[in-house]
Amino acid sequence: MADVEVASDLAGGGGSVEGTGLSKTITLTETEKRVFDILLETAEKRGPPGLVVRAAGGWVRDKLLGRPSDDVDIVVDLSSGEAFAQLVSCYMGETSQSGCSRIGVVKQNPDQSKHLATACFTVCGLSLDVNHLRTETYTAESRIPQVSIGTASEDAHRRDFTINSLFYNLNTRSVEDFVGSGLEDLRLGRIRTPLPQSETFEDDPLRMLRAVRFAARLGFEVDEEIVSAAREPRMAQLLESKVSRERVGLEVDKMLSGGGGGGRIVRALELFEALGLVEAIFMPAEVLEAHASCKGQAPLQASDLFPDGIGRARRALALLGEGATKLDARAAAFAALLSPWGSLSYMEKKRKRPLIHCVLRGGLRLPNDIAELVPAILEAASALLPLPAAGEVLQAGRRLQVGRTLLAVKEHWPSALALAAVLSAAGTVSDEDVRRSFTEAKAWVDTSGLTGCWEWKPFIDGKRLMEPPFSVPRGKRLGTLIETQLRWRMEDPALDAAACEQRLLAEEGGSGGTASLQPSA
Repeated sequence: MADVEVASDLAGGGGSVEGTGLSKTITLTETEKRVFDILLETAEKRGPPGLVVRAAGGWVRDKLLGRPSDDVDIVVDLSSGEAFAQLVSCYMGETSQSGCSRIGVVKQNPDQSKHLATACFTVCGLSLDVNHLRTETYTAESRIPQVSIGTASEDAHRRDFTINSLFYNLNTRSVEDFVGSGLEDLRLGRIRTPLPQSETFEDDPLRMLRAVRFAARLGFEVDEEIVSAAREPRMAQLLESKVSRERVGLEVDKMLSGGGGGGRIVRALELFEALGLVEAIFMPAEVLEAHASCKGQAPLQASDLFPDGIGRARRALALLGEGATKLDARAAAFAALLSPWGSLSYMEKKRKRPLIHCVLRGGLRLPNDIAELVPAILEAASALLPLPAAGEVLQAGRRLQVGRTLLAVKEHWPSALALAAVLSAAGTVSDEDVRRSFTEAKAWVDTSGLTGCWEWKPFIDGKRLMEPPFSVPRGKRLGTLIETQLRWRMEDPALDAAACEQRLLAEEGGSGGTASLQPSA
């Protein structure tokens, strides 16, 4: 689709963007132009006189940075968000314009972050959230604000960071910077708060984590005053007392789900340490209590993880490269960071489990897939050591061990291999030597015939085993012989169906009985 450029003079306290390196225009796509025209026509023909429509926050920021944005927050005055959305829907119907979805409304609810009713709908495929301009007040007990109708300036100043406080006025086609520093901070690549930092974080401590996320995502620097405020001991306490573990985990997971060779993830880890957030994130009360359930373990300390964990994660993510999936990247980052706790346990329903599972599942409320995968990757990394070299011929027992390890982590084995390469390297080993070790080991696995072993089927399936010449009765022995075939295939890459059949016949003529293929729990 062709873009339509709309000139954007600056209003409010921002002045000109001449020389800033930012775009001096908001460049609208054809869809955005059509939607904004519909909103303006609705305001002018159906709304109260003087109604102003603005795009807000992240959409404005991303547009000025030249980044795509597929959803828009709209704020209006003189009307509620729901009422204005209904006007848009009616106007499009009356003028025979298609493309307006049903309107969903998030009502005021003291248990949710958004108190003021928000109308959510799509127009011509563009997702819109519509609100009245608002202002917020907080209590000492909760990060959930009390919301009331506000002015454009009050709405801008209530936002988390100056770069998110900008408006695009649809009526005047201008960018508005009511806090007076949003455009400058966007130009300088700086994360700052519209209000004093301590006040901002006391109101909503989650904003400390959001500062990390935006800085890592955009490649911005966090203002020193934010760093100083976040490092005050009471801030970490407020993060634990006022913010649910689900919200903490959601922010952390977003940060550690980046790509690009892991640069964003590493930057986020660096900022966790710089802002003094390590204990609040990874050592909440739930984790400390779980750790204490197994006696005799060394005490948990933030220094177990930082700063060395940053270097481990950086190396592991660099080895995986940009082709790593988001799941593999975050699993490798968590595994590298938390590896010093790999041998620690906790009791869950009278059963020992890896403490790292509790850190991720209990402490950060992350999905079970990542909470299970990270300890598995750590265990697999240990089992892969010493790493095989390219062209090395391994004995059958060692091949079987490698095969079982791949079976345990399946398609995520490169993450385990990268972590093994990192953990096996002493501090003085260069990045080049670590990469060489990883590359040689990966080449061995790629040519070993073991990749994809988690999808293997037996050469002789159960039905055939019950028929002559095998005539194996239904029962445990049948399953054992199926597993045995997979074990033989791991030990001998040259094994084919005919050779497997001969070995099975010989096996049935001997003493029988084989060990399970599955790795121990």
